Amino acid sequence: MKHMEIIQEAIRQMAQRCDRSVSRDGVGFNKLDAEAGHRLAGTTDWTKDDYLTAYRILCHYPKQLEDLGITLPSLEELKEALNDIFPRKPMTSRPSNQQRPLITVENGTLWFYSRYENRERLKELFPKAWWDANRRAWKLPEARFNTLEAFEALFHEFPSTDEARKALEEKVASLRQFQDQLKTAKQLKTGELDEIRLPIKAKPFEHQVRAFALAQTLDNSALLMEQGTGKTLVAIAVAGDRYLKGDIRRLLVVCPSSVLYEWKRQFEELAGFPYVLHILEGSIRERAEFLRQTHSQDVEGLFIVAVNYEATWRLEEELKGWKPDMIILDESQKIKRLQAQQTKACIRIGRNARYRMILTGTPVTQSPLDYFTQYQFLDDRIFGRSFRRFRDRYAIMGGYGGYQVVGYKNLEELAEKVGQIAFRVRKDECLDLPDTLDQFRYIQLEPEARALYNEMLEKAIIRFSEEEQVTAPIILTELLRLQQITGGFLPVGDGTRQVSKAKLEALRDVLEDLKDAGKQVVIFARFRPEVEAIAKVAGELGLTTFTLTGGTSTEDRGRGIRDFQGGRIQVFIAQIATGGLGITLTAADTAIFYSADFSLANYDQAKARLHRIGQKRPVTYIHLVVKGSIDEEVIRRLAKKQDLARLVVDELRKILEGGDTMKKKPYEGLQPGTEAWMACWRKYPELQNEMLEYQRLLKEGDDMEHKKASKVVELEQEVEQAIEEVERILEDGDFEEIIAPAAESEEVMDKKEPEKKAEQPKSIPLDRIFTVKDLADELGTQPKALRKWLRKNAKRTSGRWEWEVDSPELDEIRAKYRREYGE
Repeated sequence: MKHMEIIQEAIRQMAQRCDRSVSRDGVGFNKLDAEAGHRLAGTTDWTKDDYLTAYRILCHYPKQLEDLGITLPSLEELKEALNDIFPRKPMTSRPSNQQRPLITVENGTLWFYSRYENRERLKELFPKAWWDANRRAWKLPEARFNTLEAFEALFHEFPSTDEARKALEEKVASLRQFQDQLKTAKQLKTGELDEIRLPIKAKPFEHQVRAFALAQTLDNSALLMEQGTGKTLVAIAVAGDRYLKGDIRRLLVVCPSSVLYEWKRQFEELAGFPYVLHILEGSIRERAEFLRQTHSQDVEGLFIVAVNYEATWRLEEELKGWKPDMIILDESQKIKRLQAQQTKACIRIGRNARYRMILTGTPVTQSPLDYFTQYQFLDDRIFGRSFRRFRDRYAIMGGYGGYQVVGYKNLEELAEKVGQIAFRVRKDECLDLPDTLDQFRYIQLEPEARALYNEMLEKAIIRFSEEEQVTAPIILTELLRLQQITGGFLPVGDGTRQVSKAKLEALRDVLEDLKDAGKQVVIFARFRPEVEAIAKVAGELGLTTFTLTGGTSTEDRGRGIRDFQGGRIQVFIAQIATGGLGITLTAADTAIFYSADFSLANYDQAKARLHRIGQKRPVTYIHLVVKGSIDEEVIRRLAKKQDLARLVVDELRKILEGGDTMKKKPYEGLQPGTEAWMACWRKYPELQNEMLEYQRLLKEGDDMEHKKASKVVELEQEVEQAIEEVERILEDGDFEEIIAPAAESEEVMDKKEPEKKAEQPKSIPLDRIFTVKDLADELGTQPKALRKWLRKNAKRTSGRWEWEVDSPELDEIRAKYRREYGE
């Protein structure tokens, strides 16, 4: 065997048995030789220097070579053999022993094999080039826009392999294109805009058009737009524009869980292009299976998948395999923590996408260093990939051991670099914004809470079907119960039980963002347990709070408002019926509706606390809405300026008309033989027998519509009474009297025997009801105090404290109360 073959075989044998141990354990290379030994084992085209390096390494392991049956030649024999294969070349202007081109590319990395005379020039071009002693070469840094001139000089001054030359050409072309994009983006921020059409169904504001123009120019862009300025519209328009141009087919949206359905709503309202949107829900296994099944599926339009941040690291491989062309990170401050798994996953997933975008109104939440991870995902050409270098450039280190950030430096430079690919705007800079903006955060209940909600809904439906007379207060009671579950708290006995944390966690996310933005905020909630829980969450975030409820004294109320208006209070929490009147809260430009009142008047009054004389900024209202619940219906009705009375009337009419069983048939109201009748006959062949029967009845004079009309007349009278009853309850502002009996929990009620349930008395006619408020007025006390007394001294005969006028039970209660209080 030739000497060189012995050297190569010995290196390969040693590498195969090597366990990469740090110490000399007699198994392969030790730590000092491991990197060079394994590199040589994988090398096919050996140079003279490679053989000599290998020989020096092998001399460290005579015992192992003996075990392998390998005998090394002497150094003189090896050099003589090498001189025969690698003869000396005559001296030229280039180094005589340079056996390869100076610049090579290996695994995507550029290496510069430099002799000493090239060292100064290389360090001049690339101050951060790194010397690899084992490879005896310089590792060139990643391509960044400010190294364009250096790469161009390197390209012209030094020889390279064909592969390296091609890599250099690509880097130079990419960097030159990037610099052109930056110049155009800079001009767009201040210059005049040509007429631009956005592929959306709404008319954009001027600042949105400018943001679209900038994002459209850059492959990777940041929309650092304050909450309420419409950054989602811009992102949808950019994605749609790229789809229509054929640049993208798949879009991945990563956002907080509470915003997933808001993206769906925004696409439905805004997208002026075909798309298919799927929200990743369910177990991780189910979501992963969907991604695997659709990774090669084509759809008619832009294929969009939306996923929450917490799932990204669990679905990283599946999301990579789905191969999105564009990725949008909404509320990108969620990846500010460098060591977080979701941060690392988002960065790795993003490197496979052609286009990337981040959306946030608060990119800096704790320190200017928060930009690093967000720009790592977005475009690492801005700040590079080394956090240590980034920190050393912009942070002042101190404290014990010098590991604590004690200050910041070069912040103007930092802001300038951030702004190169970003569009930044605040609400007070958008002169074209409307006075108010409504936003919605959709929330999913936990499985246990959803099961409870569905169970309560089913019980309500059963109750409606069993009651002989369904009144507005009965419906109102069930709606309130359902709304209490979505808020997270359900009355049980004399207290409350927390049944869900979903809405509180969504509130925590919103408050964190507003805190980071340095904003004051007003929060409206309906029930007192919600107010107390909200105050606790705000306190855990280190926010100063003031709560306003029906029990707050006039003095405390005035002090709280003054402190909030003076900037000494960050979060003002109010029950909507109490805090919606007679106060000014213009120090805030953002309000959160944790739970909305059924009253349109209260809702509008609450909004007016911020949007009134003295408010100089556009106001944003954020609604927390549990998906697929009563929350959606209430918000929808309030948005359409429909009061609770109308909502209850609609539900009452549906129930009294028998629901779907009384739904109008397509042929009802049509005259047989007409063109409309024949069109219906052709469209619904399954109804033709019914149509024949309908026609027969009409001919015989048994007009079904006449019967139905007479029933509607009766319904109208009941509806009018229902409206009066609802308005009375709303005027009281105290819903405790219609909530389920406090003395018995739902569990206790469920255990009652069916016979006992059947013994409950019939509902009292509306015109004969004597309420607890009526009795309190008569006895000269408050309804709340009277109800407390009644729980101890009287028996409830219906779902709430009410009696028939002049009933014996009512007379007995009057007498007992007067005896006890000496009246």
